[in-house]
Amino acid sequence: MTTCSKVQYDLLLCGIIKFINTTYNSVVPHWRIMFTGLIELFASVFGNFKKLSKEQQNRLVNINFNILNKVDVLYRSTHHFPEDDTILSSYLTIFSIH
Repeated sequence: MTTCSKVQYDLLLCGIIKFINTTYNSVVPHWRIMFTGLIELFASVFGNFKKLSKEQQNRLVNINFNILNKVDVLYRSTHHFPEDDTILSSYLTIFSIH
């Protein structure tokens, strides 16, 4: 979920590294893509979501974006590190597969 250099990408493909460190500047564009994708997904899956105004749709996704992002990160973590415990802290919640 980040933009990487050719060298980093090659190391990733060879299995030398399992993930690429990221920065705030590289994450924000991907969050925007995910946010837009979630709005489109919800509009296609939930009929009532389409009836909401754009402002209400944005607010609904924005309120739940953090938890949806945590679920995505948890899935990716268990996919790339299946033998490791994955625990993510949130403001009021701890997420774990176990």
